[in-house]
Amino acid sequence: MGRKIEISPLSCIAGAALLMFLPIRWLFGAFLAASVHELAHLAAIRLTGGQITHISIGLAGAKMETMAMSRGREALCAAAGPLGSLMLAFGLTGYPEASVCAAVHGLYNLLPIYPLDGGRILHCLLPEQVCRGIEVFSVVMLLGLGIWLCEAYSIGILPLIPGFAALIRLLGRKIPCKEPKQAVQ
Repeated sequence: MGRKIEISPLSCIAGAALLMFLPIRWLFGAFLAASVHELAHLAAIRLTGGQITHISIGLAGAKMETMAMSRGREALCAAAGPLGSLMLAFGLTGYPEASVCAAVHGLYNLLPIYPLDGGRILHCLLPEQVCRGIEVFSVVMLLGLGIWLCEAYSIGILPLIPGFAALIRLLGRKIPCKEPKQAVQ
């Protein structure tokens, strides 16, 4: 069976729209993070003897369809993507935008919600009923965290939390276009 790669035209349009709104360093950092993540999946599939039958790239991300694998091999291949992302996040010290994108990409994909990588790992290792319970609990916790973060931001305490303060400083720093000059009158 021949491999087929499919790219959604809508994802190309979304990418072009992002070019208008995001600084190029952030856009390239996000593209690099996603590419390394998917290449790590690809490498794991190839190293475990798996065969890819179809690759599709769309608004929801990339999806690789493979020939049937054992649960252990599938869990290993699912874990390879977030591992690649996190390795990139800690390895790119000179490119903070790509490091942040890789960390977010890796941690997001580790969420125990199917079809994300974390959910796929759970489904390979645990019974279906346990996975469903973990997924429901995770969604409820994420919604609660989102509500709490919105509330913390609205009352002004979010910058007091050390991790968020560092992220806000990183994302919100202003780079002057000219060096400040001193003048005497």
